[in-house]
Amino acid sequence: MKLSLRQRFLWLFLIVFGVGSGVGYRVFLWYNDDIVSLLGQRLVERNALYQKGQLLSVLSPEITLARKMASSPVLKDWIRQESDSGRRTRAMAELSDFRQFFRSQSYFFAIAESGHYYYGDAKRDSPADQPSYQLDPALLKDGWFYASLRNSSPLQLNVDTDRHLGITQIWINAVVRDSAGQGIAITGSGVDLSEVIAKVILSNSHESANMLIDRNGGIQAHRDLALIDYASVRKGETKEVRKTLLDRLANAREVSAMTAAMQALVDYQAEVRSLLLTIDGQSQLVGLAWIPEMRWFVISTSSPTIGMAGSRLPMGILILIAALVSVLVVAAYIVERTVMRRLARLDKATRDLADGRYPLTLDDRSGDEIGRLTQAFSTMSARIASHTDELTRQVAERTQSLETLAH
Repeated sequence: MKLSLRQRFLWLFLIVFGVGSGVGYRVFLWYNDDIVSLLGQRLVERNALYQKGQLLSVLSPEITLARKMASSPVLKDWIRQESDSGRRTRAMAELSDFRQFFRSQSYFFAIAESGHYYYGDAKRDSPADQPSYQLDPALLKDGWFYASLRNSSPLQLNVDTDRHLGITQIWINAVVRDSAGQGIAITGSGVDLSEVIAKVILSNSHESANMLIDRNGGIQAHRDLALIDYASVRKGETKEVRKTLLDRLANAREVSAMTAAMQALVDYQAEVRSLLLTIDGQSQLVGLAWIPEMRWFVISTSSPTIGMAGSRLPMGILILIAALVSVLVVAAYIVERTVMRRLARLDKATRDLADGRYPLTLDDRSGDEIGRLTQAFSTMSARIASHTDELTRQVAERTQSLETLAH
């Protein structure tokens, strides 16, 4: 059975619609994955930079003060003759003055030659002019001090618990050096670890999880305190087992990718980087930013689908698809009404004419090609009907004449 033009058009429309919908759906899935991935990367990168700013707002003033204190001529002069009462008095006044500007209202000052560790905080009514305790290179808990002295960096951050004082903080260790560049003391202050965790690690937690790691991947701040790599400065020299983010990655390839991203940031090749990694068996988008003042990285992790959270993209795609379907349906309806239906009517009329059913009158005054064809067909049909009637009349008259002569 041959299909009519109208039926073929409908079938063609359905085929084109089906194929177009399938191709469009595949393209949507393709671009959707790319868009979701790109949005997710931008979100974790933006969050890493935001948390970097938050951390700097907390620690940057403390770091500046610690470095300023380490360069104090009064304190360096005291170190040369620690037992001199006049120098001690001036040094204690200097330390007390610095203490007022630190966030924790505390300071520490440890001298290499004597091993004396001085500590002062707001609870003391008078300057802490007597050592709080004696440092000992043989004690593991004092290893941070001697490791910091040997380090070439002028300042280090160390998350640790001072076993003598019973205080757990992010310690800012600024090295005091003599004119020859030799480390002769370490001074600085501490910032409450819980404050940093609350302001940086736990902020924006509905979108992502944050952490801080050092240059070797050691975790310096995390919402799970058990994962923090305490005393990283000391462990770097003693080769103790460390708690690092790198150890939580799925394989060596991811470790290599993470290490390369960290190095690129340290080399200032980029301000922020993002990676897709598997942490503790879960796929995560990871954004990282380098803080050279602290020699730490801010890490922000999120689900790979974070780009769709709160996004209007799916609804926009659905609206676009619905709009396209509506356009196709309306176009098909217009073609059906303005072309196919009129052609079908004209086709039926030609078949009726062929079967001798006339005259035929088709009302189409549109003035387009089909309209003119319909009007011409109606005129032709009327003329054929007129000629046929005339022939029929003439045949009838001739027949009657013959019958009359016969009688």
